[in-house]
Amino acid sequence: MFIALYLRDIGIEVDVKIEEWAVFLGTLILTHDYDIGTGGIGGSVSSPDLRHMYTEEGSLNIFQLSKDIPYCDLSETMQGEGMLITDLETRQQHYYEWEQLMMDKIIPMLPLYSPKAYEVTWVNTKGYDANWVSAKRINNSKDKRIVYDITI
Repeated sequence: MFIALYLRDIGIEVDVKIEEWAVFLGTLILTHDYDIGTGGIGGSVSSPDLRHMYTEEGSLNIFQLSKDIPYCDLSETMQGEGMLITDLETRQQHYYEWEQLMMDKIIPMLPLYSPKAYEVTWVNTKGYDANWVSAKRINNSKDKRIVYDITI
């Protein structure tokens, strides 16, 4: 809604249509009856595999990507490489570079926000390791909880 207000400020009128997710997917995949859209993309923190959306063969190829489009081949290669990188910092940098390629060369899109997630575990929890995400310990409070600020 805020996007429509900002666009109105520069003289662009927008009809906002809010759809249930299943209907929205049909609009994205089948009818393509939209000029601009927003949506959240979730997934596993440990594996940011978005090839189902950002490859020619992806089941949710909502942008109609094709290897005929300049840089799409490089994009698909980078996504495949990203899945093989095990060092978290290296992987994060690799995906930042892939995002820049997508935004600068392939699809005119910008991220609207980057949410934070929080995880809380008890000190005496055994067999659990939160190191699979980029986490920073921010609190070791008196009530024996460990709180992590997780940046994705």
